[in-house]
Amino acid sequence: MEIIDIPAKIFLIGEYLVLEGGDAVLEAIRPGYRFEFGDDIEGSVLHPESPAGRLLAEAGARVSRFRLLENSAPPGFGGSTAECLMAWKQVHGVWPDPEEIHLWYRRNVPLASGADLLLQARKTGRPRTQSIPLVYERMVLLERSTPSKRPTHEDLALDRAPVRFDVLSSLVKRFRNQLLDPDEGGFRVLGEYAEELALTGRETENARQIREALQTLDQVEGVKGCGAGLHDQFLMVLKPGVSLASVSSSVQQTGLRVRGRLSECVW
Repeated sequence: MEIIDIPAKIFLIGEYLVLEGGDAVLEAIRPGYRFEFGDDIEGSVLHPESPAGRLLAEAGARVSRFRLLENSAPPGFGGSTAECLMAWKQVHGVWPDPEEIHLWYRRNVPLASGADLLLQARKTGRPRTQSIPLVYERMVLLERSTPSKRPTHEDLALDRAPVRFDVLSSLVKRFRNQLLDPDEGGFRVLGEYAEELALTGRETENARQIREALQTLDQVEGVKGCGAGLHDQFLMVLKPGVSLASVSSSVQQTGLRVRGRLSECVW
C-alpha cells in the first residue's frame, strides 16, 4: 500500500476566461486529497473515461484499487485532476513534470484548460515558498453542507454564447490589483465577474441566489461562486475588521458552511 497527498484547488477568479487563453487566479488549498492505493485494499477503480482512466489506457497499464481517506477535500476542489496525478505516479513511478502532464492533459481533455492540474502538479510534494497576500485573512472559503458538484465535462459541453474576453480580462486584472493594494469596496469585482458570466448562462441559478443573498450582508464586501457554473464552492471577502463569527449563521442559512479563511487553507 502507498499513501499520497495531493492539494485541492480553487479558482479565485478566471473561470471560463482561462479556456480562451485568458488569465486566472487559483490557489492550492488544504485539506487536499489523500489517496491510499494498492492491490490488497478494498476501494474504487478509476472510471475509464476519466482523465486518469484515459492515461492508464494510453499506457496499457492498470491502476491498483484506491480509496480516498477521511478528511480529504469534498467534490469540486480538483478531485478528478488529483486522480490523474495519482495515476501518473503509478504508471511512471515518479511525480510528473508539471509541464509534461499539462500537455498530455490538454491533448486528451481539450475542452478543459488544465490550469487546476498544472497548479496541483506544481504544488504536490513541495513546501509553500511564496508569501501570502495579507488580504487572504479577509477571504473566506465556503463549501456546500451537502456536496453538489456540477460535472465540469457536462458544463463545458453546453452550447452558449462566447464570453466577452476583454470585459472578463479587465475584471481579473482589477482583482489582481486588489490583492496587492486593496481599495475600499474593491472586491465587489468578484460579484461583477459572476454577473458577467451569468449573462451567457455560465452561473447556475442556485449559485446566483446564494451569491446575491450573501452580497446583501453588511459585513461582506464581495462574493462569487467558484468552479463549473460558479456552483461548487464560494469565495467571500469580508470588510476590514469583520469577524467570521458575525456571518456564520447567515452562511448556514444559504446551505453553505465555512471551510476556513483562505490564509489558513493555502497549501
